[in-house]
Amino acid sequence: MPKIVIATKRWLKKPIFQLAIVVAIGVMLRYINLAQVPEGLFHDEAWSDVKAMQLNSGEAKPEIYFAENNGMDALHVYAIALLFRFTGPLAMGSRIMSSLAGCLLLVATYWLAHELFFDHAHRHAIGLAAAFVNATLFWALTTSRSGWHAESMALFSSACLAALIRARRLKQWRWFILSGILAGIAQYTYPSARFLLIGLIVLLLIDLWIMRAHWREVLLDYSLIAVAAIAIFAPLAAYFIQHPEWLVERAQQTTDVDLLSNFGRTLSGISFVGDTDNLHNLPGRPALDPILSLFFFVGLISVVWRKPDPARVLLSWLIVFSLPVAFTAQAPLFRRWTGVLSIESILIAIGAVGSIELITGRLRLVRPRLILTVISAPLIGSALLSVVAYFGPFASNPQLFWAYDSGVTQVANYIRDQAASTIFLTPYDRFYEAIDITLAEANRPAIQSYNGATCALFPAVTDRSTQWVVVVEKDDRTVKAIQQLFPSSQSVWQINSPIGVYARAIQVPAGEPAQLQLQNQALVNFDGKIQLIGFSVLNAAERGKTLRITVALKDRVPLDQLYKIFVHVRGSDESIAAQDDRYPCDFTLNQADWKPGNIVLQDFEVPIPESISIGKYSIVLGLYDPDSGTRLPINHSDLAHGADEVTLGAVVVK
Repeated sequence: MPKIVIATKRWLKKPIFQLAIVVAIGVMLRYINLAQVPEGLFHDEAWSDVKAMQLNSGEAKPEIYFAENNGMDALHVYAIALLFRFTGPLAMGSRIMSSLAGCLLLVATYWLAHELFFDHAHRHAIGLAAAFVNATLFWALTTSRSGWHAESMALFSSACLAALIRARRLKQWRWFILSGILAGIAQYTYPSARFLLIGLIVLLLIDLWIMRAHWREVLLDYSLIAVAAIAIFAPLAAYFIQHPEWLVERAQQTTDVDLLSNFGRTLSGISFVGDTDNLHNLPGRPALDPILSLFFFVGLISVVWRKPDPARVLLSWLIVFSLPVAFTAQAPLFRRWTGVLSIESILIAIGAVGSIELITGRLRLVRPRLILTVISAPLIGSALLSVVAYFGPFASNPQLFWAYDSGVTQVANYIRDQAASTIFLTPYDRFYEAIDITLAEANRPAIQSYNGATCALFPAVTDRSTQWVVVVEKDDRTVKAIQQLFPSSQSVWQINSPIGVYARAIQVPAGEPAQLQLQNQALVNFDGKIQLIGFSVLNAAERGKTLRITVALKDRVPLDQLYKIFVHVRGSDESIAAQDDRYPCDFTLNQADWKPGNIVLQDFEVPIPESISIGKYSIVLGLYDPDSGTRLPINHSDLAHGADEVTLGAVVVK
């Protein structure tokens, strides 16, 4: 027999090599086609990427807790920032780190199983099977590959428990301290990690009861955990003391008081009716398929019947980390259930290994290898079904188009490749972190964005090829407006959602002047910064109705802030009878987006009160600093004006 074959067989028998194979399977499943499945960037993962990028650039200051995006724990963001130190900004940064946590969780699962069943003859087989189940489990794949920060919570919680079980067995203080350190770090990962502290208290009470003759020793051991955990948790605890609202903000958004009903739905989510959220599941798919469910319940019965100490640990951890789901209105919600991934996998492994032991003991003539093959086949079959379901039906689920903002991501990828064009993006939206990180990865300059549903933004003359990328699903005005302003414009790109057109790009060649059609053309210069170049206004209005006024404002110099625009309807005594104050584009346009030479076409809708007297009123416009109230002075005007306001005309109220 060739030496290489002999060496391979020898290595295959080594536990570390077998574990390496399982981890390699997990790594492959978590990183293959990571940018394509799921397609798009979910808002939270894109937000984490952008925040990490801003931390590295100094644009954002370091925080213990990010009071943004409904409150975000910080560890995942800092892990991405560390990655970006070596790679630069990456759109997949959040997914890379979440998948890494999922891979490390496989090792933590093996370690936990090995410690729980240290005196078991087949502890390696249990740990290996548990790691394999975790590596291939459907919702373990969905949560780790989606850039979700809960995966790091599962990692540190499992490692914390493994260190504690080892500490209890060896009675060595360093392992108790390590368990506390890991418990403290877990608090920076995900809100469900707060339940880890409850789990540790439950185990303390169990140990005090079992070892009541040595209760002082037990308290001393757990005090080491507490001191280490508190030392790590202290900065975050201080933040929550100063900002108590953020300790419960996320929970208040999702909590449902119907705990009993929710707990029933949570338990049914194990094997019967699962999560309906498209982000991390095929709607309704339970956490475990029939094969894994059978092994899970066999393992649960087996461990309770034969291994009381592991049973107490596993059951208490399973119950405690099911509470975040039971408190959730959408129970069972798998992304809040990641704390049980290792426990669930270990119980399945116990069921599989226990079945081998049972059959081998009853059928002594059957070879153990044959039994191992028979039991392994269902686990491998279940794994294959999970992989097929994830890369098949889940990846092609049309609802993922919206769940993972696939449309926005495709828009970002299109803009990234248009280096030769000036880009205007509409509408402005909070989900555009996906665009920010995609452009940063390509080192593409920032683009101009605004909400075309509230205004129009365009250059007076296009100095180069210019495109308006319009998410028409949210903005049905801009395409028509640009076609009217630039008759030579043409559609150059389009993507569809599962229900129709999602986004289009309208291109205008260089050197095209905007054909602005307004009733009145007039030049009014406000402090050399902004010019009024035209307006349209009706000369009559009715009480109880709205007076519509359209103005065109042109930026002359780079602005250091946005100014607010007021439109007043004034009586003969200069009293304000009606008014409308608003930012350009209703505050969806910042000063960096409004560049010199660009025109904002803004509509004002002035509500005319029912109580107003019939008669003639003047229409007055001006600009002011919204913080100080200071108005911009008028340097020049073709219209009647005062020091800081211009009269557009008159309106008769009927």
